[in-house]
Amino acid sequence: MNPAFTNSDILTILKEARLFSQFSDDQLEQLISFSSVESFAANQTIIEQGQKNDKIFILLKGLVSVYTDDEFILSLRRQGDLVGEMSVITKQPTTARVIAQEPSLLFSISSENINQSKLADLKSTVYKLFLDILTEKLTMTTKQVIGFQATSEELSVKKQELAKSEDVIVQKEAILQQVLGSMSDGVVVMEKEGCLLHVNRAFRDMVGNGQIPDDYNCWPEEIGFYQSDEKTPYTIAELPMTTIFRGKPVDSEEIFIRNKNLPDGMWLQASSRMLESTNNIAARSAVVVFRDFTKKKLEEKALIKAKENAEATAKAKSDFLAAMSHELRTPLHGIMGMTELVYGTDLNEEQKGYLGSIKSSSEHLLNLIRNILDYSNLESEKLPLKNEPFSVRACIEEMVATYTPHAAKKGIQLKSSVSPRLPQFVIGNRHGITQILRNLIDNAIKFSNEGEVHISAEMTSQIESNAKIVLTVTDTGIGIDVVDLADLFQPFSQLDSSSSRSFDGSGIGLSICKKYAEKMNGEIRVNSKIGEGSIFEVVLNLTVVAPENVTPQPADETEQPVPWDTSFSLKYPLTILVAEDNALNQKLIHKVLEKLGYTPELVSNGLEAVEASRKKTFDLIFMDLHMPKMDGIEASRIINGEMKTPGKPKIIALTANVSEEVKQTCLAAGMTDYTTKPLKIDHLYTLLQKIQ
Repeated sequence: MNPAFTNSDILTILKEARLFSQFSDDQLEQLISFSSVESFAANQTIIEQGQKNDKIFILLKGLVSVYTDDEFILSLRRQGDLVGEMSVITKQPTTARVIAQEPSLLFSISSENINQSKLADLKSTVYKLFLDILTEKLTMTTKQVIGFQATSEELSVKKQELAKSEDVIVQKEAILQQVLGSMSDGVVVMEKEGCLLHVNRAFRDMVGNGQIPDDYNCWPEEIGFYQSDEKTPYTIAELPMTTIFRGKPVDSEEIFIRNKNLPDGMWLQASSRMLESTNNIAARSAVVVFRDFTKKKLEEKALIKAKENAEATAKAKSDFLAAMSHELRTPLHGIMGMTELVYGTDLNEEQKGYLGSIKSSSEHLLNLIRNILDYSNLESEKLPLKNEPFSVRACIEEMVATYTPHAAKKGIQLKSSVSPRLPQFVIGNRHGITQILRNLIDNAIKFSNEGEVHISAEMTSQIESNAKIVLTVTDTGIGIDVVDLADLFQPFSQLDSSSSRSFDGSGIGLSICKKYAEKMNGEIRVNSKIGEGSIFEVVLNLTVVAPENVTPQPADETEQPVPWDTSFSLKYPLTILVAEDNALNQKLIHKVLEKLGYTPELVSNGLEAVEASRKKTFDLIFMDLHMPKMDGIEASRIINGEMKTPGKPKIIALTANVSEEVKQTCLAAGMTDYTTKPLKIDHLYTLLQKIQ
């Protein structure tokens, strides 16, 4: 920008100029940022006649003159005067030559720069400016006509002057017709009574080159004006040619045109302005400018369609992952259950070793499947987070107890420390925090071959009942290169994805941690160096709750060896029905119950379970949730609806998904409890004892 005129100076000049006063400071500042100040020496040509011109010049300082065919037309020296605007609007060779009579500074707005900017707001500003310039030119002609609507006495006195003025008017009208005819935008000029004063060539082309009725009230039916839904016709009262006369101008209103010449239709954007008259006489004329919006509209529709397709694809992926997770878990549960069943038989040490490997591999595979389902549910917003009172200390102790044996096998010490400032109880999502710790600890042990893994928790600040708590997992493992940190939390990405990589995994554990942290309005961060280990910090904002306001939770039942004794059924006599569609799981649960002295009846779907309960009274029904013909939820509703309270069976859900949503659904269907898949024999043993 020329030092003689700062951006602030130019902004002040534009705000005082009539055509720019309608725009906000932000709009003008944006326009200034894409324009420039140009200096011209005395006698230097600014615009050459007959040449293309894409700039509007605004006089800042100096004196410029306008010539047509070397004939002097006028001089401009007022700050804010415009030069070259019509050649930019019509995109035709200039009809005049502009010369600097003395050293001059001009602010130039390049339409090419504006178009290349791809800024919709900036283009809209220039579009409005062009519309007002055009309106002013049309108004000038209107004023000339109104100015000569004098009395007959005045006309007789000024006959000679009128003849000359009429020649000027005719000349200006001819020029105006040429201007309007050369514009790429459609222009319609009309009177309040519904009569057209002018329709340019571009508008006729836009609406299919058909016959344009002189009365625009006929346009909705004969030209085919439709609302944005492409179906609802415009009423006469809704036309932009009509609303402008009710004091409601439009700005970039979208209109769909369809008729016999345009069977596929065309999108237009309409903007309207009144043509002001002199002597404060009420305005009777207006102009509507139409711009071809078809390409832009089709692009918008394509983007919307692409978004819908992406959402449908994401949903299909989520549904597929959920379905595959269930399908994979079903045979896996059978394998794990049978393995546990075999453990109850007489085995030598070699056989126990083999079974231990099977059990370890099965549990690893089950964790991978759970992670995939967890990630799918988090991504699709299907995993509601339940906030409840819990102890962060207890979560850490649980994780330490779970992972200490695994760490010991690798010669790693698993340690923990909890700050004494940490609240005893907080309200938050216990499951989410447990999953975060589980994945971070699992990775820490996986990527460490010696040393220790340390888990800590501290409260860094507290404002009233809101506490900021930081969970930290530190390891002495292989570390992470700084260039890889950016991709660390991306789903399905692994720092070593080669076929010879040293560590297995699905690559979504850290992504799940990040999603859970964000769901709880927290964050996760990492600091790591190659060969020196990693430090993962999870910052959470949790609500502190007083211990007296926390309802004690029942302690987890400790695993106990199951005494395989058929006399168990004599102590706890029950008639049992098992509704399970998988043959291996049927065999597993039948075998377990048989070892305890029961003879359960088996059905393969919910419909058969309903029919069986109608024919016989059962004390207990094990109900799988996912079955053909009728699922376990619907079957439970029917059974509970048909049976009287004293004779109702206890229904226990067999499910691999124990989320809060599933639990509530089971309880709403009348189920009394649930047991997870794979079937834990010790848990089943405890459940049977509680049924009485």
